[in-house]
Amino acid sequence: DTDAFSFQMEAADDVTKQAFDSGEIRFKDGGKTDEITIKADVKPDDRDRRTGSFGDMIFTKAGTYSFTVKETTKTGEIAGVTCDDGTGTITITVQDNGDGTLEPQVSYTGRRNFVNTYEASGTYHLTGEKQITGRDFQTGDSFTFQVTGEEDAPMPDKVDADGKLTIEPTSGKTAALDFGAMTFDHAGTYTYQVTEESKDANGVISDSTEYTVKVTVKDANDGTLTANAEITGGEGDAVVFTNVYAPGAAALDGNANLKVTKELTGGSRGWKEGDSFTFTLEGYADDKATMDAIDAGNIILPNNAGGITITDENDPKEAAFGNIIFKKAGKYVFNIREKKGDIGGITYDEKDHLVKVTVTDKLDGTMTAEATDGANPTITNTYAPGGTTQVTSADFDLKKVLEGKAWNGDKFTFTLEAVSGKEGGTDIAAADIPMPDETKVTVDS
Repeated sequence: DTDAFSFQMEAADDVTKQAFDSGEIRFKDGGKTDEITIKADVKPDDRDRRTGSFGDMIFTKAGTYSFTVKETTKTGEIAGVTCDDGTGTITITVQDNGDGTLEPQVSYTGRRNFVNTYEASGTYHLTGEKQITGRDFQTGDSFTFQVTGEEDAPMPDKVDADGKLTIEPTSGKTAALDFGAMTFDHAGTYTYQVTEESKDANGVISDSTEYTVKVTVKDANDGTLTANAEITGGEGDAVVFTNVYAPGAAALDGNANLKVTKELTGGSRGWKEGDSFTFTLEGYADDKATMDAIDAGNIILPNNAGGITITDENDPKEAAFGNIIFKKAGKYVFNIREKKGDIGGITYDEKDHLVKVTVTDKLDGTMTAEATDGANPTITNTYAPGGTTQVTSADFDLKKVLEGKAWNGDKFTFTLEAVSGKEGGTDIAAADIPMPDETKVTVDS
């Protein structure tokens, strides 16, 4: 629709009013033109003014006549327009020239130009979302975001004087970002940058994405502005900042938790020169979580997991695997086993020695690893000689010598008795010591 503004002219004093009433003043051709309407489609002058005329007036009597002019269109009748409530006065002095003609002289006071003001406004509400992966938000978390406007772009009303917004979410994995509303008073294009302040700490890595928000504001010519935004810089058409929580790796101390002690029992053998026993460390095959974590690189076994060796030269008889490195919290199981060797008489340990480990995320960027069961196993082998050993007279190498006389049917008898013994460092009772079938020997000539 075309804007239209109405004006009224009326007599300002009694003299003028009486002149109208008596017909001494009238509008040309008898038309009623004390009200006019100026429309927007009237061609403006070089100062963008549109004019209107009340028409020609006819005076038949000399005198001074005053008229008031005011705008009759009220504020609010045209959306967004504040009308001018001022009043103008037109004074027309009519002189008698003495030759049968009258000559008018016009002067103005007060309003001659009526100025109306158009105002429009509109808003755009800038929002976004904060996300975190790797853990939930927790008490103490704080994230700050920066909004920067170009040139005369109005700032959203919930950021501080520096254009910053800080949130402190305490739970969940998403949090709303409400930067507030920008209020616009004229059409145009307004550009903003939105970023997150880099503050990598406690295992949380900030999002370095820089979003550009371009707001296009159009005037509906009814006192309202419409605002629409184009958001670029991220993967979608919204402002979304995603932080990643990645705690540092944890180590299980091998010397404190993965030490193997070797023991030999049985018989009197003990340790001999050249004895050597080897042990391996691996994920427990029946524990899927452990095997998957190893395959994914979230568990790194020590370099010596393929084998540590304990020999007769070790004192004490122990050796340790290196540290296990964990990159992910969880519960894991490891298996320490002895490699079967070929030392005669030794029964090797073929059991699984399971070490259970709990890795805990402290949610402050660190993790701890604790062996909850099976740490530092002692692995025992048993020695048991196979078969029997025969001791003959040749082993004793005993001889009877008779001095001072010749042998002459002489007989001498010898008896073998058990006195004491030890087996593997343990005393053996005389009655338990093995004896030959014959314990008496007789020697004659």
